[in-house]
Parts: sequence; structure tokens; C-alpha cells
Amino acid sequence: MILQHTFHRHGGQVLELTAIAHGMSNGFPFWNYIGRVRWNDTDKVSELAISPVMLCADSDAGTAEIDRAYEALNDYLYRHGTWGNDGQRWSPFESNGRAAITESNAENSHV
Repeated sequence: MILQHTFHRHGGQVLELTAIAHGMSNGFPFWNYIGRVRWNDTDKVSELAISPVMLCADSDAGTAEIDRAYEALNDYLYRHGTWGNDGQRWSPFESNGRAAITESNAENSHV
């Protein structure tokens, strides 16, 4: 998923989100986007895990990009685990996983 209007909370432009990955830490699941960031005031581009809370927008176009990213995350979580009866705790089918982000899973979310 190519992005043009989304920023990293620690400074930089998020250029692309390529995958979503999850794992377990101390018995609790976590998930991240895998993407590329061009850091502020430099030409350095890094590929890294990006927590969903690190995505920022300063325009309606950025907000729309983040909405699409969250739709892809929602689809990933739906396909790779289950939510508890309280809707608060997600349990993955496997302890670790990763899947590419496609436009179809960003647009066909299971809301």
C-alpha cells in the first residue's frame, strides 16, 4: 500500500506499508505494520515494524490513507485470530504470522 500523506509519529514520512505481522510477548498478542519510512531531514529510508499508533496524518488525504491501513489490519486480525466474548482480547490462531497488504484486503474489511 503506497502512502503519500501519512507520517510517522517520531518524524518521517511513511512511504509504504507492505505487510502486517503479529507475535506474542509475555502471553499477549501484538501486531505491527511492516513498512518503509523516510526520516525527516535525511534521505535515509528504513524498513521497519510500525505500530498502528505511530501513523499520523495532517490532512484529509492522510486520514483516508490511515483508514485504509486500519481496514487492512482489521481484515488481517479477522483472518488470523478470534476476539474474546468481551471484544477486548484477540487470540491468534498461530503465535507468529505475517501477510502482505493488498488493496483487496484493505477494501474488503470485516467491520
